[in-house]
Amino acid sequence: MDPQLSIYFDTVPLDTGLAEAKLKAGKLNRLIYDYLKSHSKDYTPSELWIILNKVYPITSVRRSLTTMTRPEYGIELLKMTGKKRIGMYGSPENSWEIR
Repeated sequence: MDPQLSIYFDTVPLDTGLAEAKLKAGKLNRLIYDYLKSHSKDYTPSELWIILNKVYPITSVRRSLTTMTRPEYGIELLKMTGKKRIGMYGSPENSWEIR
């Protein structure tokens, strides 16, 4: 797995869940990246959450998109399009696409 796609934030106890958290964060980043790369369209977090069969929390999908967008994390694989669509809670959501 690419080291850039394995970024996670230490929100789990170091002694119990660190390895599992790293694996899950990297897996979700990879799933989203691969999906966006294979589809020439932009997607909102809610749309991706539905595509991923709601297996991951919506907040994790948002975290993954943000992580793969921000240069301060050393990764710029995705970009925000500037387009917004109404999300699942009735509020506008930004959409992302492959950089």
